[in-house]
Amino acid sequence: MKDCLVHPEGGSDQEDMANSTLRLPCDQAAVQQPPLPAIWSIHNGPDIPCINEAIAMVSEDLFSASGRLDAVAHIYCLSKGNLTPRIDFDGPFAETFGAFQNAGSQWPQTGSLIVQVNPGFPHGKTWLPYELESSPFLDVTSCIVPGENILRWISLSPMSDFVFVLCASPLPLAEPALKKL
Repeated sequence: MKDCLVHPEGGSDQEDMANSTLRLPCDQAAVQQPPLPAIWSIHNGPDIPCINEAIAMVSEDLFSASGRLDAVAHIYCLSKGNLTPRIDFDGPFAETFGAFQNAGSQWPQTGSLIVQVNPGFPHGKTWLPYELESSPFLDVTSCIVPGENILRWISLSPMSDFVFVLCASPLPLAEPALKKL
């Protein structure tokens, strides 16, 4: 069994964030995956420019024999303004997802954020600031692997007005047949 780093949601300053990382025992074979659709990670943007990481554990049960994720995984960026007080992240997924889909994902000002999923790994990817403005969400499906998945936000300015959400949903009805080809 190995240790998994668990980073808290947000933080008021770098010292709080540096001192609040927890180590929990983690056994990839024992990963409990909530049924799909589900929110896998919610991360509050930091008050200061910094690098934040979160870990999403994903069960091997969600992968086909070919190693592909049998789900769709997206990262959304939500403005805390009028949006997040109306969203019950602990409520039914359909209502939660519908609330932030209706309000729309909104990325911070161009040039202020870099997003990475599984950085440094062949399946990982980095989204530079200019890539964030072209889509309401990031499709991270191809980056997700069984076990530990690292989500990294490199904030070049304060991001305390934003919440980052990684959610997963079942493949659309036509997609499972395409994945088998």
